[in-house]
Amino acid sequence: MTGSLPHTDLDRWLDQATRGVPSRWAASIRAELTAHFEDTAADLLRQGVPPEVARRRALAELGDPQAVARGFKDVHHDRRHYLAAALACVLLLLETFDLPQQVLRPDWSEGSAPSRIFYAVDHTLTQLLTFYLVFMIGRLIVWRLNNETASRPVEVILGGLVVNLIGTLILDLGLDSSTSALTLLDASGLVEGVGFLLRDAGILLSSAGLVFLGAWVLLASSRLAAKSIAAAAVLEGIVPVLYTVVLYLAGRSALDLYVLLVLNTLFLLSALSLAFIRAWDPYRHHRLPAQTT
Repeated sequence: MTGSLPHTDLDRWLDQATRGVPSRWAASIRAELTAHFEDTAADLLRQGVPPEVARRRALAELGDPQAVARGFKDVHHDRRHYLAAALACVLLLLETFDLPQQVLRPDWSEGSAPSRIFYAVDHTLTQLLTFYLVFMIGRLIVWRLNNETASRPVEVILGGLVVNLIGTLILDLGLDSSTSALTLLDASGLVEGVGFLLRDAGILLSSAGLVFLGAWVLLASSRLAAKSIAAAAVLEGIVPVLYTVVLYLAGRSALDLYVLLVLNTLFLLSALSLAFIRAWDPYRHHRLPAQTT
């Protein structure tokens, strides 16, 4: 029977299919896939198929080992995070309208130490949620859309978020926001200038990453849902750049751009939350060969 068939090719396939899977699951996965291979090969042998041909056909039915490996990593590493990422989208929507600030902040005077600490904590939480969300977007695109090139723009976005957070914390903790200037050119001191420089450089860096990431998905994916999210990501990347430029040139807030940014954020986070919920569903899509037995 199939026990007499050479398993060198199967072992090589299993090594590739379980690469990156935690060791506590790899052994059971290999056993399940081997059993599936043996059952398929045995059926073919009973049909009179020559052993070598049966082995090749049974191995082919297992599918592409690299695609299977991505599926297993998706299931065992990230699927549990997709629902959390959808929740992060909801929390960021609340943050878009400054609801935590309106509900939680007592009647502190602007620029006081408690007020600065509150805003620093609030902004840090927002950036951490955004960081986690962007990280999960990258995993979803790399593992579901099957292209490692998406990792680079995601890394750019994450780097921009870190720079932005550092600058924001400098402004929150080190300055009296009630008297601080609006532009870098009007900054009254070095600390304020560095804070504004890092904050706005982070905005521009993460925005560029969003544009690159969205453009890549638009070109690489044929799915309407993915294209809609990508288009929103491109817009989400362009609008903050325009807002920052207008802020420096005009020295004041541009209300129309701010409204556009909020509306676009509403659409982007709503679409992303639905995408994460859909990715969390383990039964509707991306079933693995071992699940089809």
